[in-house]
Amino acid sequence: MNADLRIAVVTGGAGKEGNPQMSAYSAAKASVIAFTKSMCTELALTPIRAARPSTSPEAARITDSLLA
Repeated sequence: MNADLRIAVVTGGAGKEGNPQMSAYSAAKASVIAFTKSMCTELALTPIRAARPSTSPEAARITDSLLA
């Protein structure tokens, strides 16, 4: 298995904060966040790395360095 495998799941703020009049959309985004957290745990002992980048500029720089 390739030791450089990376999975990046990109979501916006709706899954963490929720948006008015968009409860179904926010719930779907929240489920993507929870799925990614579970995937990170399940893959922890493998060479595969998963990440859910934040939308902030600082987090984007950190994510870029992880996925480089």
